Amino acid sequence: MLEYVEKLHKKCLKWSQHLTFNRDLKEDGLVVCLYARLIELTGGLIKLAEAGHISSGQIVFRSFFEAYVDFINLIADPDYFYHLDATNTHNRKRLIESSTAINPHLKEIYEHKGLEDILKELQEKLLLQKDNNHHPLTVRQRFERAGLQHEYLSIYSYACSNAHNDINALSRHHIEADGDNYRIVIYKDDGGNGFSAEMDSIAGLLLNATFRIHDRLNSGLEDKIRKLDEKLGRMRERYMEAPEGN
Repeated sequence: MLEYVEKLHKKCLKWSQHLTFNRDLKEDGLVVCLYARLIELTGGLIKLAEAGHISSGQIVFRSFFEAYVDFINLIADPDYFYHLDATNTHNRKRLIESSTAINPHLKEIYEHKGLEDILKELQEKLLLQKDNNHHPLTVRQRFERAGLQHEYLSIYSYACSNAHNDINALSRHHIEADGDNYRIVIYKDDGGNGFSAEMDSIAGLLLNATFRIHDRLNSGLEDKIRKLDEKLGRMRERYMEAPEGN
């Protein structure tokens, strides 16, 4: 599957040059940015998989999945932009409110002239967004809007266990039995199988996103994308038919 994802990644890079769009974020700009993020994260995941850095790859896969969910929601509903904008407003407001003279990382923000006016502007914008029913969404709400509630509770949850230093994830990756004792493991050798499920998901999700963005922007490459989709389907059929243990 890694070889297929590598080919898909190269195709996406090439085909992206055929996309023409309105740069306004509320029009095509943001959805194009999200698609570009999916391509970049796929490239990073390929390098991690090639190097055998499985636990790092699963953490990046989590970011990939989140970007895919926002992409799908924005493609389906242009008003989803305003929920993302509300999240941005909320985060900027929280950053300013957290800045103090004693925090060396936020001191420059705290000393910025006109900070009170900026904070007031953000507060007013948040109230207006709330009145229009545009509010920050939790990750779970974003997945549910995309119709991926089951994936949130399974695939995404597993990816999060690696990102959040879950005890089971840490012990699974970094401790192995060694006779009557245990030893530390760094870059666990899993025979190349530890990231196969994620690679399969990446192939399907990136391919779906690629078709959707090219269909939306009328690139004329939809038939070529369908051929890659058909190839992925045949590969998956072979996996399903393979004898258990192979």
